[in-house]
Amino acid sequence: MINRKTCPMEDNSQVIYKKPSQLKEIARRMKKNKPAVIGLIILTIIILMVLFAEHIVPYKAAITQNVKNRLEPPSGVHWFGTDGYGRDLFARCLHGGRISLAIGFSSAAFSAILGIILGSIAGYYGGFTDGALMRSVDVIAAIPSILMALAVVAALGASQLNLIIAVAFSRTPAIIRVVRTAVLSVGDQEYVEAAKAGGTSDFRIIYKSILPNCIGPIMVQVTMSVAQNILAAATLSFLGLGINPPTPEWGSIISESKEFMRTANYLMIFPGLLIILSTLSLNLVGDGLRDALDPRLKT
Repeated sequence: MINRKTCPMEDNSQVIYKKPSQLKEIARRMKKNKPAVIGLIILTIIILMVLFAEHIVPYKAAITQNVKNRLEPPSGVHWFGTDGYGRDLFARCLHGGRISLAIGFSSAAFSAILGIILGSIAGYYGGFTDGALMRSVDVIAAIPSILMALAVVAALGASQLNLIIAVAFSRTPAIIRVVRTAVLSVGDQEYVEAAKAGGTSDFRIIYKSILPNCIGPIMVQVTMSVAQNILAAATLSFLGLGINPPTPEWGSIISESKEFMRTANYLMIFPGLLIILSTLSLNLVGDGLRDALDPRLKT
């Protein structure tokens, strides 16, 4: 009886190389993209600081007014200084980040769900359904997204939920187009035709056969839209159509600091830097995902 462990020639002939999983391959390629890794680190730090904001500095410091401490410059006591009402700016930036990031991610998730549903229907069925949906999308896309968001907030009222709805609605057309294009590129494949011939329902074909093969461009678009949503939410809050004071939010913090632009510019610098770092890191991660998921870049 031959012992395979003691027979190197036979053992080597039986070696089977297992292909790494797709997730491991994407992670490996992401690690090789230094800008994407840097963006992921920055984004992780910001998210952790925002999530554990209450343990770093209490929310009470972000809303409690103290006129005696108003407009104090950055120091060991108040790391980012204080605003015109004596509130700690560091606390307001941390707790305001909760709302800004929540709006960015929630509106991206909402627009992704709606965009995937409508884009899949348009790309899969085609014909009149595709034409009617896409012409409606063209009408909405013809209106600048910020004006669309302004109109929705003005109609529904200023609140966090309405802000999420407004931002998501203004970003949905872009995701619909991406999903439709991806579905069209996959819909004529042989395995899709085989599923149709086998009597598989349309919903199962879209959910099981088409969307898993379109996940790459959809993930990239959704990641990029989070950064755009954060900017849109900050813009609406800056214009006075966002979160109602005294609740902190990055855009509203900058809006409240306009009158102190010359005398205490740090009030605008710190929340502005947080917006820049958040959007930049998300864009770097989105670029890294696009490169990692692009089959033309595989070597």
